Amino acid sequence: MNIAARKVRTPNRVAQLRADLGLVAAMALVVSAGVAFEVAGATPPVPWPPGAYLLGVGASSVLLIRRTRPVEGGITIVVLVVVYHFLGYPGAALALFAALYFIAATDLAMGRFLTGIALILAWQVTTSLPPASVHWY
Repeated sequence: MNIAARKVRTPNRVAQLRADLGLVAAMALVVSAGVAFEVAGATPPVPWPPGAYLLGVGASSVLLIRRTRPVEGGITIVVLVVVYHFLGYPGAALALFAALYFIAATDLAMGRFLTGIALILAWQVTTSLPPASVHWY
């Protein structure tokens, strides 16, 4: 294979990073808006509101590793969602969808399927527990 052919196939890392930063910014904006609506509509007492934003933006920023560590990133996002919930912040975080995106990016078909099911179950069970349970009816 000659060098010119290799250059065409090699993705531009700067372009990838730029795309990933745009994805993180968009996700952080959507998650922050969701947190704002949930905190505004919650009945007191609500834990320290900036903590909810930090967890949401933190979960969004994990998208930066989506190309190299998709499974670990998805698990990290769900862990942050679980922490968000157990600290008493209201609502269900949108970060679960980012976690499932991570899992879809893996190459292991059965592992991807089972990990996705485990993440959905963890999120579903966690958000139905106190202190800020989400009702599904």
